[in-house]
Parts: sequence; C-alpha cells; structure tokens
Amino acid sequence: MKLKAFLFLAVAGLCANAHSAVYSTSFSNLNNGDNVAGQDGWVINDDPNLSTVGPLITNDPTNYGGIGYGGPGYEPATATVDLSHAYGEPIVNAENVGTRASFNFIMSTSFDGSPAPLQDTFGISLTSGAANVFSVRFTPSIDSTPTSPNYLGPAWAISYTVGSGTPLPYHSAGVIPDSATAFNLSFTPGHFNLAIGNLSLGGLTTLPSSTIIDSFHLLWTPTTLGSSGPNALMITNLTLVPEPSTSLLLCLTGLGFAARRRRP
Repeated sequence: MKLKAFLFLAVAGLCANAHSAVYSTSFSNLNNGDNVAGQDGWVINDDPNLSTVGPLITNDPTNYGGIGYGGPGYEPATATVDLSHAYGEPIVNAENVGTRASFNFIMSTSFDGSPAPLQDTFGISLTSGAANVFSVRFTPSIDSTPTSPNYLGPAWAISYTVGSGTPLPYHSAGVIPDSATAFNLSFTPGHFNLAIGNLSLGGLTTLPSSTIIDSFHLLWTPTTLGSSGPNALMITNLTLVPEPSTSLLLCLTGLGFAARRRRP
C-alpha cells in the first residue's frame, strides 16, 4: 500500500474512534409490559417488576422505559428504587472535551389510563462510585395560586445538586404531568448546562476533569414506603455520549489534508 493511501486510512480510523456513543436506546427491542431491569445492561436494587416498558402517548408507538406505578401487592421493598445502567465516561480526557446525557421523559400519572394525584418523588442522577456527580429531583408540588398567569396546576417541582453541594431549586413551574419533555445535561471542564423542556441554566462546578461518570440512574422514592402512588418516571431516546472533541476536529482536518495529497 502506498504511503499516502495508508496515511488516509490511518487518519480515518482515528477519526472513527474520536467521537463514539457510550450508550443509546429507545427501548425499541422491548415490548409493552416488559421489565427494563435485567435486560440490555439495566439493573435494579429491588424487584425487576418495578421497572416496565410501555407506549405512553396516544397514537405514538414510541416505547418508554422506567420505574414507578406502585399499588397493592406491588410495592417497593427499598426506600428508593434505583434503576441504573453503566456509563463509564470521564468528564474530560485527552480525546474528549465533555460529556452529555439526553433523553425525552414523561412524569406519568395515568400509566393505566386513569389519572392519579402526584404522590411519589423521582430523580435522575449521574454518579462516580458512590458519589453524586449531578442529580435532578422531581418532587410532587401544586401551585397554590390558581389565578397566577403561570398557573399549571399539579406539577413536579425541580431541584438539582452538583457533586456534594446543596440541592438547589430549578424552576417553580416544574414538570407538567403526562407531557413529553426533553432533558439535556452536558459538562465541559468546570461547567455544566442543564435543559428541561424550555427551561435552561448553566453553572460552574468544582468537579475534577478526571471524574469518571460510571452510572446513569433513574430513582423512585415513595412518599410512604409500602404505600406508593400510581406515578412513574419513563424515558426514551436515551443517549449517553461524549461531546464532539478537539481531536475529532483535528482528524477531520487531517482527512482533508490526506485527501488533497492523494489527488494527482
């Protein structure tokens, strides 16, 4: 093989590895009613039947997977049910200037078609070992000012915690029940950006750039253990992926240079 052709293929190979998805799923390989836990790398600290898959939007076949919907004879045995998936990505390293988690989610009150009161607390978190990297908490809340122009009725209030810091409120309006909402969380060294629906914020972190995010978690905490509500946190189109890196840009430049050198 000529040197120029070898150079072109070598640079192309490096580029292919410079930006790759860590994990992504739409739960399309699972059926309505399947447990999420025990499949495709998902694990749970309670009964696998407390996780489930289902289409939650009328006339939309998209599968959502998650936890919740307790009831008589169907209650968590642990104070907080943890459905998790391995992640394994540093916030930043030589090939990666950041990391990102994104998905669509529904805070469901009508998983069986019968709307119910908001009762349980849910959460989403990224961890490093036993330590929190970033977490978001959804707590049942009702706006007490129906005459307010921003009145949404019942909603899940949002708070977030960076590392070992204090939980901070995100937005008083919260998340509307039974409505598909986009979630995006990204990190760059010393900074984070969080977007939930049309609400967004950014802030500084003191997380070392070498922090390894090793797990993605969906959390479910019944208001009273043994008496959970028929609420659920369901997600789809989950992507855990490194951000585009400077090494990728350098690879693209190298490909262009190699391609130009190969011309007669």
